[in-house]
Amino acid sequence: MAKDIDHIRTSLNTEEHGLQSPITEVEHENDQNVFNAPEGGTRAWLVAGGAASIFFCTLGFANSFGTFEEYYITHQLQGESASKVSWIGSLSSFLPFFAGMVAGPLFDRYGEKIIRPATIAYVFAMMMLSLCKTYWQFMIVQGVLMGILMGLLQFPAFAAVSQYFQKKRAAALGLAVSGSSIGGIIIPIVLSKLLNGTSIGFGWSVRIIGFIILPFMVFAC
Repeated sequence: MAKDIDHIRTSLNTEEHGLQSPITEVEHENDQNVFNAPEGGTRAWLVAGGAASIFFCTLGFANSFGTFEEYYITHQLQGESASKVSWIGSLSSFLPFFAGMVAGPLFDRYGEKIIRPATIAYVFAMMMLSLCKTYWQFMIVQGVLMGILMGLLQFPAFAAVSQYFQKKRAAALGLAVSGSSIGGIIIPIVLSKLLNGTSIGFGWSVRIIGFIILPFMVFAC
């Protein structure tokens, strides 16, 4: 009788191990598949600095639209209403978030490589902006094209920083986003001085901003 009871207990233990083993193996595999971020280091902080440079050049430039609008109303778009001109800035603020639906999957597939062609296109669009003269030219270049390109730059920048930090992710993302605040202070002031304090005109004022932005974008790449 005692031998039978021991045999039953042994059988139950074997069945329990048989049921638990696959679960344990799956949990072990999941633990191995957990992504471990580098959590600091020179490369990681350079990525955060590159993201800050991107936000300096994109959101910083977007925050300067008030300076552009004031100039447009008194110069190239003198016959247009302030409400109509403001649609250029509204569109360039909306499209970066809309473009995130494309930027996210592209980053998942190609990684940070998509920043390079977007950088070239962004600087090129800024140079094209310096040549614009009509309302629809400003709308297409500054509103649509630059708005989309901002999204293709900003979302990969966020995602890249997140891959290098876990515990310090908030600090790294805070550093990245601070670039937009710095750009939002510097770019409008420089642009206003160039447009209103010099005689170089709109075209070269925008080109100079483009040349200022260029090294930051190259660093981000």
